[in-house]
Amino acid sequence: MVETRANPDDPWINQMNFPIANLNHAIFIKMELKIDDKMIMFLSEVSPEIPKTIKVPKKEPLIHIYLGNKKCSVEIFKDNKWQVLDGMSGRKWFYLSFGFTNNWIPILSGQLKKDDRHCCVFDLMKILGKKLSQIQVDPSWPFKVLEEVDESEGVLVRLQRGDQTHTLSVNYLIASVIKILHEHAENKLGINTDAVRITVCDENDEDIIEALKKISKETGLEIIC
Repeated sequence: MVETRANPDDPWINQMNFPIANLNHAIFIKMELKIDDKMIMFLSEVSPEIPKTIKVPKKEPLIHIYLGNKKCSVEIFKDNKWQVLDGMSGRKWFYLSFGFTNNWIPILSGQLKKDDRHCCVFDLMKILGKKLSQIQVDPSWPFKVLEEVDESEGVLVRLQRGDQTHTLSVNYLIASVIKILHEHAENKLGINTDAVRITVCDENDEDIIEALKKISKETGLEIIC
């Protein structure tokens, strides 16, 4: 009796689904040949069109986002390693502050905070997930914090530019941060993925964690904290 099979449990080659090796640009798979109860190991050449598999973290999103009090960052799992992506001016982070265009479109930019300080929002992680009574208002904030009709939805921020006012949900702004960073990461990965792990500055803050779970509906992403 002759029997051949690939050995998926063999640690001989770095593998995920099955072991392969690239020797002199030819691709081989390690096989076992069983003849009369004797096992013989050999390499069998396979089609070069078969892509080489890579190690990926099991059950772990390929995108990680960190939300700090002042800054945020994003990293991706690519080429078998985690890579922190460039943010502002080549730095490995982004300012966690929003400026707004004339049409009140939020822009994640620290420069706008400097140029138009009276129309920007920052310190979002001090506000996220909190009721108005829990927030320690900073007198330097150029925005007002208002209570949402439904307290479970967090609070609102109101900005003023000239005679115009604009009110936004803090949850909406954080969702915008996540979507911006997630899209940036997807572009670098070259694939679409709907899962993201988010780490915050205070992982023991249950209010923030609960708020992020609600925000996942607004982003359309599976948020893992």
